[in-house]
Order: sequence, then C-alpha cells, then structure tokens
Amino acid sequence: FYWGMNPYTTQYNIPTLKKYAKDKIDAARLCDAVSVALNAHPYLTTTFGVKDDEVVQYPHEDRKIEVTHIVLDNEPGTAYFQEKVLPFNLKEDCLCRAEVIETPQYVYLFTDIHHIVSDGVSFLILDEAISKAYVGEEPEAEVLSSYDYAVSEEEARSGDAYQEAEQYYDSMLGGAESVAYPHSADLDDSTLRNIELRKTIDGSVIGSFCEKNNVTENAYYMAAFMQVLHRITREDSIFISTINNGRSRAELMNTMGMFIKTLPVISTLPEKNAGNISAVEYASQFQTQYLNAIQRDFYPFSEIVKRHGLHPDI
Repeated sequence: FYWGMNPYTTQYNIPTLKKYAKDKIDAARLCDAVSVALNAHPYLTTTFGVKDDEVVQYPHEDRKIEVTHIVLDNEPGTAYFQEKVLPFNLKEDCLCRAEVIETPQYVYLFTDIHHIVSDGVSFLILDEAISKAYVGEEPEAEVLSSYDYAVSEEEARSGDAYQEAEQYYDSMLGGAESVAYPHSADLDDSTLRNIELRKTIDGSVIGSFCEKNNVTENAYYMAAFMQVLHRITREDSIFISTINNGRSRAELMNTMGMFIKTLPVISTLPEKNAGNISAVEYASQFQTQYLNAIQRDFYPFSEIVKRHGLHPDI
C-alpha cells in the first residue's frame, strides 16, 4: 500500500479555488449547492485498506460530506489557501474537503479532493452538478458507480476478453525492452552544452494533414515524438507508456472516480528501414495501436510490467 509509506504527503491532493464577485453569487446558496453536488457522488467518502495482501475499498454511502461556510473580515492571501491543503488519511478520512469563504468583496469556493477518487473528468462532472444545484435542479445521477465498475473489472479477469487482451500484449511486447532516456544533465563533463533547436509549424497545416489522411492529431504527435526518441536513443525498438481517460464506456460519463489508464506504446523502426515508411503509414500504426489498447484498457498495466519486466522511463 504505497500511501502507507508516506502518509503525510499532499502529492496526490487536487486542490481547486474559484473566486466570485460577491454581488454575483449568494454564498449560503453556493454552500448548499456544493453540498448537494458532492453528496450526489458518495464515492468521495470511500476509504481504503488492505485485506489478504490486496488493497480494498470500503464504501461509506451513509457518510455525509460537510461543506463549511466561513466569513472573513478581510481578503485572504495565497498562504491562507495553501495552508488548507493537508494530507488525507486514506484509511479514515472522507477524501474530499470543501469550504465556501465569504469576504467583504468576494466569495471563494475551495475544494481539495484526493486523486485516488477523482480525475480530470470528475471535476467537470462536479462543476456541472454544482451549477445545476445552484439553480434548484437535481444533479444527474450516476449510471454506474465506481464501486460497480471495480467489481466488473475484477470479474473480467476470468473472462475470455481478459485472456485475449493478455495474448494481444504478449504478442505486441514480446522481445521489447524499456529504453532509458539519456539525461545529459547527469553527465559530469564541462565540455558538454545543451543545444536547443526550434521550428514552428502552423497548427492548421498539421490539422489539414491529419484530416486529409484520416489520422488523429494524437497519432501524428506520437509518431513525431517516437521519431525523435529513435534518433536520440539510437534504438530500433522503443517502449514507452501513455495514458487514456479510461472512460470508454458510456455509463461512466457522469461517474466520479479515478479511471485513468496507463497504456503501452511500442515503435519498431530499424534505422535501415526508416526511409521506407511514409509519415502517414507511421502515424496510422500508432492510431491503430492506440485504439487497440483502449479496447483492452481493462487489462492492468501492472500485469504487463510483471509479465514482461518492462519499466518505461517515459
């Protein structure tokens, strides 16, 4: 349980601060709206523990998230809010804190949510829920909770799709090796110096290229990045990791939780063959590979690391 090694860290806290002109918003009404929005997502009250050497989640759906309304006589400085970012006890605490701070000129909304129960999409969901609750509407209910999703992923381990994904990654990564990026800053040589090369390309040109050739801009930039890595490392085969939001299922579009998935990316491009593949073909390879990985994002990256001994530096 990684958290137990450093329980006092705030590394995975995600604090946010919103500032409103006092004549544009009602502080008490905002406080009520935030409470309604947060309590519409009970996964935020989850605690974690270890059972039979496995990390497990403990639901607390009867626990209410309290939103504090604070009134100040003066305007707070940066330090005031920074001091509110405190460690969470994953075994005991509600993993969300929220305060509405009212001052002579402004109303502030401060939230601090642990990353283990939230991701970037979660904050968009929360903003939408607060906006609805503020005007008296009911926030949209979750179709599939993070608890249900966790159960479905565990059940998938014994299914045919899981076995197929395992075979897919075995075929894709067989013989692959992790590549370490050369850190020039670590070299103790006064004769070395950094050289920076810059070239500006009109974004619309890239967009037109991608649209014309039916490749995504994500695949285009991945291809460009891999080309650079091939040249820097002088390796024919490169293995790195990337991320995906993990919300490929429509039922998860309004679910609070941490769904980000780590996906493997591999490029094999022997130097002698580098001139025999077009930019379109190369980018298309990554697009196909990325889509295949998204379809199998239920397969744990930790299993890939364990089975293949790969520890990507990038």
